Amino acid sequence: MMVTFVSQCEKNSLKKTRRVLDAFANRIGDNTWQTLITEDGLLTVKKMLRKTASKNTAVSCHWIRTRARSELLWVVGNKNKFNEQGIVPVNTTLKEVFMDTKQAKPVKGMIYANTHLQPLNHHLFAVGFVAQQLYLYFYPDKRNQANAAFIAGCLHDIGKLDPSFQDWVIKPKNQNYQAEDGQHIDDSKFSFEKHPRHNEISALIFQCIADQAKGIRQIKQSIKHAIYWHHAKPFRTKAKDEFDTYGKLYNKLKASMGDNAWTLISENAIAMLNSVCELDNHYKEGQDSFLRKAFSSDVDDEVLSNYQNTPLPNYKEYDAAENTQEYEKQIRINANNNEIRACLITADRWVSSLSPNELLSHIKNKNLDGFIQEQLTNNVFLESDLTTHIQECLKQFPNSERTIKQSSVAEKLAEVTGRVKVLAGAAGCGKSKIALEWAGLSNAQQIIWVCMP
Repeated sequence: MMVTFVSQCEKNSLKKTRRVLDAFANRIGDNTWQTLITEDGLLTVKKMLRKTASKNTAVSCHWIRTRARSELLWVVGNKNKFNEQGIVPVNTTLKEVFMDTKQAKPVKGMIYANTHLQPLNHHLFAVGFVAQQLYLYFYPDKRNQANAAFIAGCLHDIGKLDPSFQDWVIKPKNQNYQAEDGQHIDDSKFSFEKHPRHNEISALIFQCIADQAKGIRQIKQSIKHAIYWHHAKPFRTKAKDEFDTYGKLYNKLKASMGDNAWTLISENAIAMLNSVCELDNHYKEGQDSFLRKAFSSDVDDEVLSNYQNTPLPNYKEYDAAENTQEYEKQIRINANNNEIRACLITADRWVSSLSPNELLSHIKNKNLDGFIQEQLTNNVFLESDLTTHIQECLKQFPNSERTIKQSSVAEKLAEVTGRVKVLAGAAGCGKSKIALEWAGLSNAQQIIWVCMP
């Protein structure tokens, strides 16, 4: 790829960054470099810049997509030296400029996804698209599961059509509210002991509109799982058994909303889904939306009778397996659900971090791919500092004979060749500490502890 580096560094940082950039790119100006480079090479440049970074460091990297368009990939150092597109300001002022004033007031009739006032249809489409592309990034050959991540993302928050949520989200006092596990509404007069949360309503809506869905039979269970479990299961002290089937969920919703409960499912949800489909068609330049192909625009009110006693998705499949094959099948189901849910939750967090204007810009300019790449660069490719944390942890142990012996064992373990290493010892001998020290000696980037009962 062709990239351009722009330096806004000051003092000693200017010399340090120039040495790094001169080694990888051609200087085309006093503070500008350009070169053809691979992704691995670009990652190396970023790491070297980070190592020398200080408060006076400010370097932006732009990917030259076409003659007329470039894309900001990342900024190392002080991001305030650039605007959101990586452009350097030529004049600054501390006064409020009218054109830069952000409208944070809700618009009457608009349906919102969060207290940032992201329109719900924008949020749903963006989360679906990002979740799908994120899944394909890690599992490029699992296209069907990626479609499950897309549909789950496009429906995960559709339960926020709930009038109780919409009344709450537009109140100015809630603009800085931090939701915990999906419990957005914080009102002494309102209780989730009697009312479904938005992920529960979303799961109910999907169950109804997907009754006659086409082309998603193999992934329907995964979609339901991701929608319902993108937040933790609510803890209810009194009504824990009153929300465990789709029929009970609807009954609770109807108790709060009356006949409007069915309108929410059959009309409002379909209208929102159609709006998301339109965004999908626009973004993909006229291609038929996969959502529109999958779902009918009509929902029969008799569909609820089919699911009156149908339980909501389990977090894990743990049924007693009669044979090894059945046990392996359950493991695959759990693993598959974990993958899709993780991509959905990550996409939800990334998209929710955007301002409404930023989100609109990414959709309108069809730049969600660039947004994903930026997030991956800033989150996935960063070198882990696990080794540093391990070293700090080991400093807590006394310089005793026991500690010295454990260190000796860790060093011997690190010298063992092969992919599998075995550490055997009696309970209390310090196997966990030895394993940590070995991980530090091996420059491990991640540790996964698997505990067996």
